[in-house]
Amino acid sequence: MATLKQNFYLKKKLNLNLDETLFRYVGQHDEVALSVIRGEFNLGGMKESIARNYISLGLEILETSEHLPGFTLVVNTNTLTPEQIETIKKRLLTTPKEVYKTWGKDISYGMSEADEKLFEKIVFSPKNFTIPQSGNF
Repeated sequence: MATLKQNFYLKKKLNLNLDETLFRYVGQHDEVALSVIRGEFNLGGMKESIARNYISLGLEILETSEHLPGFTLVVNTNTLTPEQIETIKKRLLTTPKEVYKTWGKDISYGMSEADEKLFEKIVFSPKNFTIPQSGNF
């Protein structure tokens, strides 16, 4: 039970091969936590902030990944002009706190322009790493 980012992490860092492990995608991170708590799965991948919400119910955080961008907004440079991209970027980066604090817990502190170096940790080649699109049981 994990997202793309957690699948990559599990395979690379912990040497778990998803092809040899029973797994299933259950949707929301909260549902991953609850599935582990109910004993339906031995482990699950979720945002650390979500996992911490369930520690009092017995969820144990075994490992955390390096800090990775948790939420990323992207644009299609094939369909937007550089001027349009700059306009979008400027509006997002100058959004008043009163507005972005209503957007949800994980983005309520605002945003900053991405540093592409943060993404170098998760770059992989689809030729040697495949992400299953559904569970295997």
